Amino acid sequence: MLDGHIRPEPIVGQHRIGIDWLGSPILAPLVIALMMAWKFVGYYALLFLSGLESIPKEVYEAAEMDGAVGWKRVWHVTIPMLYPSFYTVTILAVGLMFGIFTEPYVLTGGGPEYATHTWQLEIYNQAFEKLNAGYGTAVAIINSIVTFASIFVFRKVLEKWGGKHGWE
Repeated sequence: MLDGHIRPEPIVGQHRIGIDWLGSPILAPLVIALMMAWKFVGYYALLFLSGLESIPKEVYEAAEMDGAVGWKRVWHVTIPMLYPSFYTVTILAVGLMFGIFTEPYVLTGGGPEYATHTWQLEIYNQAFEKLNAGYGTAVAIINSIVTFASIFVFRKVLEKWGGKHGWE
């Protein structure tokens, strides 16, 4: 599907126009980002669905008695009650963002022009291909520190936002 030589003939016709999805430094990161989003959307949807199921029916009944219907109910009841699910999904996404290895390695190997080169690819290249285990370990430690710091910052931001909206 991502091969630049295979194209849908009815759309492209006889012009032989092909898009090199994984050979372009602009398109390759977008393709991998879309692939990662597609990979995790089901998992995150299940987390949000469980959050929706955990909202008590009494809350909706009380909101309806107060005059909240339609979008008002969604905006003022459902979305604030989904804060724990939003918190969990955000923390998981931030943590997983720094652990991307398989997709860039298999699809592009970190290219083109290092556009899809990730921390995990650098660790792998240094430790196993260049046999420079010390450097690979140093990059892994720095990656861990940056990951934990990012998660900490996102937690603080989300907790501050949640505190303003009634979640603590």
